[in-house]
Amino acid sequence: MNYPFTTPPVAAETTASYIARLAEENGMDEYLVLSHIAHVGYLHPIRQRGWNRHDFALNPLAAQRLAAVSGYPLDTLRRTLSFRHLLVSPQSPRDIPIAQHHLLKKVLRPPWDVAAACPKCSAARGLTTRPQILLDQNRLVCLRHGFWLADQPDGRPLELERCPELQAAVRRFRRLRRKDPERTGKAFSAAQQIWSKYRYGANPHTMDIVERIWDRRSDSWSRSPRHPSLTLRYPEIVALTDMICSPYWVKAAAQPFIQRSSYHPRNARKRPDQMDFLLELGRRMGHPSPEFFSHKASSVSAWLSTIRRASGHEKEQIDWRTLVRAAPR
Repeated sequence: MNYPFTTPPVAAETTASYIARLAEENGMDEYLVLSHIAHVGYLHPIRQRGWNRHDFALNPLAAQRLAAVSGYPLDTLRRTLSFRHLLVSPQSPRDIPIAQHHLLKKVLRPPWDVAAACPKCSAARGLTTRPQILLDQNRLVCLRHGFWLADQPDGRPLELERCPELQAAVRRFRRLRRKDPERTGKAFSAAQQIWSKYRYGANPHTMDIVERIWDRRSDSWSRSPRHPSLTLRYPEIVALTDMICSPYWVKAAAQPFIQRSSYHPRNARKRPDQMDFLLELGRRMGHPSPEFFSHKASSVSAWLSTIRRASGHEKEQIDWRTLVRAAPR
């Protein structure tokens, strides 16, 4: 039977968020609502570890019960809520069953994959609380109201107008995606992996300049985002994404830099090469000494050095997919 009061699901909302909002709307304990849906009586693991540290994957029976108590058709819930995306396995240590016959599972999620929805969008829908939504590279910002949603530990969205670098990167990413969504999406994922695992080279100065750039942003934006911060690294991620999507710079990445001792034409550098790639990336980042960045043995240059090996064969044609495959996992 339907609960007395219902609330509409929001696109990309986590199942845990929707169950919590449904419970609040009806003045019920959220664990009680969960037990109605999952037919479980033992919820100690959820109570002990907290509601917001997990999301729920519903099997077909549990999904039907959620539709029954919420008053919304199952098709609507499947289109909007996260349980359609959660692939769980009894063998996975990340998926801990909390009900008999694996009726319901707890699925931990990376910190920046979930964020509170835009406050203005939530208010326009008449919602008293902001839903928690699943984020991806195309849903990190509310373009309608100019709010950056991801990676904010206090739940307060960041106004893009206060962050020109972030705003410019968002616009650049949108332009890239309009040209080639598949390439841009995969290039972004690779660039995010590269920058999230960034390390400077041997014998660094007191502090790496790239780290200083991120610290400056953190201070100017008055934010202390989670680590590793997607927010602070986003301009660099988009800059590298742009270069991976460029045939010119892919060609450069495929050509290792070889230091020549002679100026004979046969020993000349084959331009553009990996040094040119790193120089250009340094310029796009606003690095004060891009030539220093291009020589430094950082994890970014280490990624470039693996391009040939990632292609599988020395004579194989290297394209943007090769750069994506070479990114650290």
